[in-house]
Amino acid sequence: MKVSEVIKALVSADEKTRLRPKYCITSANYLFNYRNFMKNFIFSLCFLLSLPAMNHPAMAASNAELVKISPLIDFLPPPPAPGDPDFERDVVIYQNTRAEKGGPRWEQAAIDAEDKKYLDDLFLEAFGLKINSQTTPATRELLDLVIIYVAKTINPAKEHYKSIRPFDYFQALGSTCAPAHETWLSTNSSYPSGHSARGWGLALILAEISPERQGAILKRGYELGQSRVICGVHWQSDVDSGRLAASAAIVQLHNDPAFLNLLKKAKAEINELRHPAIPKKKSNLIMLWLQRLFKVAATKHFS
Repeated sequence: MKVSEVIKALVSADEKTRLRPKYCITSANYLFNYRNFMKNFIFSLCFLLSLPAMNHPAMAASNAELVKISPLIDFLPPPPAPGDPDFERDVVIYQNTRAEKGGPRWEQAAIDAEDKKYLDDLFLEAFGLKINSQTTPATRELLDLVIIYVAKTINPAKEHYKSIRPFDYFQALGSTCAPAHETWLSTNSSYPSGHSARGWGLALILAEISPERQGAILKRGYELGQSRVICGVHWQSDVDSGRLAASAAIVQLHNDPAFLNLLKKAKAEINELRHPAIPKKKSNLIMLWLQRLFKVAATKHFS
């Protein structure tokens, strides 16, 4: 039976039986008709089920593969294990950065840990413009895409290695700059660092869009990674591998024409905001018109 037939049958049955129970919503002190409610509910449900996938840029990008991104485990060695020189380096860096606790850099690391507004705030000072879907839609879509594909690079490695975080290794729960996140972080692999990968990937793209500000942008992207070490939630090797993963994802995305087209739109969009066209003054247009008129008159007079 078709959906339309189901709806017709339900409505017809309701009309015949005239079932009209009333339900009281006490919080609003308001009665509504059950029959009309069921009609609206069924039609609304069928309408929603008939809709295509949500058209948010990030969701559209995640459903439409641009290029095949090589997982990190295909080209990067596993995280250093206890006893390895690289792990001893991680331990020394972790211990040294505990001196930052309570200072300005620690406070910045705490701010950087709250990355829900990655595109709106964390690069605002370095990039110099607010990035959002209203004023910079192409740039926002591009950065959403970068975040998705960076995740495609690092997530298989996280699931594969399941490495321990520094605060868990040293049994120092509550010692990080983001104590509210520690319970979840303990269930999520330390290697590689997702924050570092996202921060560096976004920095690479933003620097390409605005090369005149690339120094400040890349510095900010680097700092986002180091904030994870200072915060105590990642080893230095996690951060280093996250940056490498982001670089690999960006390189591979540059092989796709659709990505390059979106990048071109973002560049034009940002360039227009940074260097808006200066409209010609009306007085200048009048003078230009008078000059041309005089030139035509003079040519006819002396010819």
